[in-house]
Amino acid sequence: MALLGFDKLPASPYTLTMRETDQTTELTPAQKFLAAVKLQELGLQMKRTQFKRRHPEATEIELDDMLRKWLFNRDSVPEGFRRVDWPRK
Repeated sequence: MALLGFDKLPASPYTLTMRETDQTTELTPAQKFLAAVKLQELGLQMKRTQFKRRHPEATEIELDDMLRKWLFNRDSVPEGFRRVDWPRK
């Protein structure tokens, strides 16, 4: 992974370690929730990195604003999908 530069990324409190991903036992609900939070954090880091690549002149505050706007203003139903009521009746 060092060749791709992942070793230079700042550590997140939600970073998955190899030991955590190699578990073969059944996960508890708490562990599943923690894994979901870690994946969400990773996804947000990836989107922020995308904004940074597209706007190299942007400040950290501007990048945070871009991420916030993307997160709260995007359509929750991607094209090709349909919205359904939950719970279903």
